[in-house]
Parts: sequence; structure tokens; C-alpha cells
Amino acid sequence: MRWLSHAIVFLISSGWRRRRMIGATALCLSCCPILADTFAKPDMIANVRYGVTIRNPTTETVTGLTVYICAPMTGTPHQVCRQIEASAPFTTITDSFNHCILRFEIMSLPPFAWKRITIDAQAEMYARARYMEPGINGFLGEEPLIELGDPDVQAGIPRMAGDSLPSNSVMQLAAQLQHLFRLTSFDPVHRGAAWAFRKSGGDCTEYADALIATYRMHEFPARGVGGFIVDRSRFLSSMEYHNWCEVRTEDQWLGVDATRDLSSFQPEHYIVFRYRGESEALGSSYRLFRLEGA
Repeated sequence: MRWLSHAIVFLISSGWRRRRMIGATALCLSCCPILADTFAKPDMIANVRYGVTIRNPTTETVTGLTVYICAPMTGTPHQVCRQIEASAPFTTITDSFNHCILRFEIMSLPPFAWKRITIDAQAEMYARARYMEPGINGFLGEEPLIELGDPDVQAGIPRMAGDSLPSNSVMQLAAQLQHLFRLTSFDPVHRGAAWAFRKSGGDCTEYADALIATYRMHEFPARGVGGFIVDRSRFLSSMEYHNWCEVRTEDQWLGVDATRDLSSFQPEHYIVFRYRGESEALGSSYRLFRLEGA
């Protein structure tokens, strides 16, 4: 049923009230590397709620649907997701990126019916990295929409001033990109780094891709990140879904968001849901969810 529609839903409320959902499935998580600082206290505990609605606008019953939805990652240097609760039964799967993916089965959806899935998650957020994340394989080369060999990318890449510490260099490159680019409104089409350099701008996705290309051209491992910026417990809107970049420097991943003030990046306010790339369950790019069987 190619006309089946789906959307991430903004659940409206005057304030956060955590309550147990009737018929909910809950999952308690603990994912800490051996070398993690297990005694560190979180700088923020964020209770977040978001949802997906699947609608059947046709006159036929649809059967055998599977919905894959990202939850906050269970363990990154700056984040631990301790609990996930959903309004429908789910199973949890992981992919090669170690994403936490919730799998929901919808046996049937009658004509003109809809199914809403609501998810509550609790994330502990840390300003200081709890451990050094090993491994940089796969974050230096070209990949779809990170077109390092494209003439527009090669011509538009910012240049390093040529002195300083790696951490200073990566911020200089981001500042130059900010100066060259113009931030546009949200575009649902993922256009990539080459398009961003040709147009000298784009939305947060193009900024992230262009920054990844910039860092990789200068031999800094870099990866794209998708998630939400939060400063308290609250509901999440699909229009707030955000992409930024992480660059490897001095044995750690440094978050860089070129759409905002570079000096004010606070990792404890950036909840990571997924990394950019081809996920076996979610598909490519920064996609937060996927519907299978429609």
C-alpha cells in the first residue's frame, strides 16, 4: 500500500507528567563500557516523549506492518538511556552502529484507521565524557552524499590557518563554514555535501554533511549525528529533529553544531538517537524511523 501515510507526532501538553501507559511495554537498560566512569553523576536527567502515527487512508485493510523507531542510544560517552516505555509491545534490536531500535508489529490496520505509538525514554546526560570511545574506522572516506571527489566540494572546503592544536583547527574550520553558508528552513530532501557547497547553505542536514566533508578532507575523522536538543524533560516534535557533526580530535569525539554558536555546544543537551549511515533496520541517512510492509 504505497499510499499508507506516517508521521512523527508532536504530542501537546502544558507540562511534563510522567505516568505509566496502560498496556505499555517497558525496558530497563544499562550499557556502560568497562572503562566508563560509573561513579559520575549526570548533569541532567531528561524524560522525553515522542510518537509516530500510522494512517491508512485507503478502503482496504492493510496487514503485516512493521515499524522501526529509534530510541535514544543506550550508551555514548555523554549519555546513558536507562529506561524506555512504549504504548505498544515491542522488541529491541541493534544494528552495526549499536543503535537502540524498537520494533513494533501492526497485524492489521482497517480502512481509514490509524495507529499511534507513543514512546517515553529517560536519558542521563553528562557534560564530561565518561570514557574515551575507541575506533575511527569508516569515518575518513567518501560515502553517499559525502562526495569528497566532487569539484564543488574540493573548491569550497574551508582551509586551515595552519598552526594550532587540532581542537582549535576544527573550530576554525567550522567558523569558516558558518561564514560561507546561509542557514535555510527545513527541507525534507537530503541533498548532501556537494549540493550544500554549490548553494552555499542548506538546513542542518546539509550543514552536517558539509562539515563532515570538510573535516575528512583535512584528515579528521568525522561522523554525522541525529537527535534532539533538550535542556529539560519535555515532549519532542518532529520539526525539532536535528543533525550535527562529531569530529575525532585528541583521542575523543568533539560535538560541533555549525548551525549554532560554536562556543556554546553543550553535549549534555544533545540527545543522540542515531549516527549517519546505512542502518540495516532504519535505512540510510539520518532517518529516525522506517515503515516496512506498506
